[in-house]
Amino acid sequence: MSKQQLDPKTRRRIILEAAIKVCRETGLHGITRNQIAQVANVGDGTVNLHFNTMPKLRDAVMRHAVRIQDPAILAEMLVHPKHKKKLSDANKKLAIDYLLGQ
Repeated sequence: MSKQQLDPKTRRRIILEAAIKVCRETGLHGITRNQIAQVANVGDGTVNLHFNTMPKLRDAVMRHAVRIQDPAILAEMLVHPKHKKKLSDANKKLAIDYLLGQ
């Protein structure tokens, strides 16, 4: 399927999934548009079109990580006071279990 055939919601989902992959390798604050674009097989401008600032992109990645309950990213969020408040008790437990290796 060519890039032009993807609807905006699908493209956004692909970008978020790529961002999750990059985030697992670099950490939440180490992600760049270029890395995400490469993994998602889209241009930097496409990432910018969907998420026009890095804070918006990081926020979307955190919301997606919560939605899919990614333990590594939840754990990173747990140790940052600014992001910790975005986690439910269940996600905090998931993050703590991940950190403890359970």
